[in-house]
Amino acid sequence: MDIDHIFSYLVPPGKGEKDLEPLRGTEIPLSGQLFEMLKDIYDKAEHDCNISIMFKSEDGTQSNEARGLILDFVSSPSGLTSEPIARRLCSYTTGRSKLGLLFLVHGCDGEKHKVMFSRFPADQGVLADIDQDSLSVQFVERVFMKNSKHYKSAVYQGLAILGSFWTGKAQDRQQSGIADYWSQEFLSSVRQTTSVDGTIILTDALREATALAKDPDIQDQLVSMALLLPSLKGKTISIRGVLEQYGIEEETSDLVISCLESSDIADEYFEVDEETLEKYLPYVRVILDNGAYLSATSQDFNEAFKKEIVNLQEGLVQYTTTGHIVRQRLVKRL
Repeated sequence: MDIDHIFSYLVPPGKGEKDLEPLRGTEIPLSGQLFEMLKDIYDKAEHDCNISIMFKSEDGTQSNEARGLILDFVSSPSGLTSEPIARRLCSYTTGRSKLGLLFLVHGCDGEKHKVMFSRFPADQGVLADIDQDSLSVQFVERVFMKNSKHYKSAVYQGLAILGSFWTGKAQDRQQSGIADYWSQEFLSSVRQTTSVDGTIILTDALREATALAKDPDIQDQLVSMALLLPSLKGKTISIRGVLEQYGIEEETSDLVISCLESSDIADEYFEVDEETLEKYLPYVRVILDNGAYLSATSQDFNEAFKKEIVNLQEGLVQYTTTGHIVRQRLVKRL
């Protein structure tokens, strides 16, 4: 996708500042060495940015302030729409990060937009200038090194409308992982995994947690949660968000999260995939101490079996079901 606009701003640390000074910015010409350097980063952004991210929101729609500013910018790229984005970065930049140079690069192919943000450190250096027969040497604090490999970057693609789903990727060459102020605060984004992978991770964790749980109450919470998962199909949420939405108790939540490869995965967002749920969490089976086995698909269990608490203190329950016999079989012991 070709570049149509590049804006740049010198962004000082401004976190905690009540009255931020006006930011100095400029539009970069679409030619020359600086343009070629930024074009190279822009063209490779989807490959080099190795962490998938998405705009965070309470309802999974990706609507938030950062995305709103970006939609304004891609809809009408200008100094008026790019400066608020630079000002937002300033408001989240701490003194530890010091002065930075932000580039906003925009391209468009039909209705699809691609926007990249890159922040380079503004280093200190010495400027040597030859004037006729003399040499002038000055100490300069705001030096942008064009060969710098240490920068933060993020790229988003999507349609410039509120309801569209945007895909994003990020990287941070100044540290391992991504600085919170860059992705979570400035871009108001969270890590994202694919719909299928995220749903598989969730179902695997639930199955493992259920197998590990010794307490019947914990098992009951996990099974109840599994039965409710189909109602989340198509919704974008994190595993921790699922646990919180269903009011899962802390001990049970900790067990589920302990079954993940890393606790960080619990905060990664994904879209719940219905087909994957049916494939990886197809059946629910309840075993009673009277020798009865109750089994049905995850989607049909609550409809097939009605559960009634007979004695809460003793944990005594009664299941009832009604239907026509379509088949009977003898099976081996489990």
